[in-house]
Amino acid sequence: MKMHHADENGNKTVEYIKFVGVIIAILVVAWFIAGSVGIFSVPYMMAVMGVFLVVFACFQLVGYTSFVSMFPEYDPIAKLVPGYAHLYPFIGILLGVLYLFDFGGAWRDGVTAFILLVGAVGVYLNIKKDDSRPHCACLGNIIKLPLSWVTFFEDVVMGLMALAMLLVL
Repeated sequence: MKMHHADENGNKTVEYIKFVGVIIAILVVAWFIAGSVGIFSVPYMMAVMGVFLVVFACFQLVGYTSFVSMFPEYDPIAKLVPGYAHLYPFIGILLGVLYLFDFGGAWRDGVTAFILLVGAVGVYLNIKKDDSRPHCACLGNIIKLPLSWVTFFEDVVMGLMALAMLLVL
């Protein structure tokens, strides 16, 4: 399998600016979807989860073939379960839609927390073992950044949000 390393990409500053822009857009769109409520409210967290999961799944679908080959390089489930990398973007869309329509409750939150927190473990182990990090497959071909602490933080925060909703709702 060909390793896809981030150092093959061009200007990382532009890629980080694109990434920050996408995150800000997700947060703003989620705020409007949630009805302009407080950012620590459950409706806002659900909207953030929904928009985030759908947007990132769409990024993965844009570079689907590349995503499928890169994702198992660092995701523990994709390494162990044949076909999981092929299904992952569609799972993300499904979970995102479930959050946006507030459907699925504990099941949705538990699955989301599991997927994201196990993914965070894989990202952590990859970051700790290798100076030559693969491109973060979850950003598809839209944003080309290395697997990094940003990826780890993103997975942990989203996983903890899903866990919080599981415990609150």
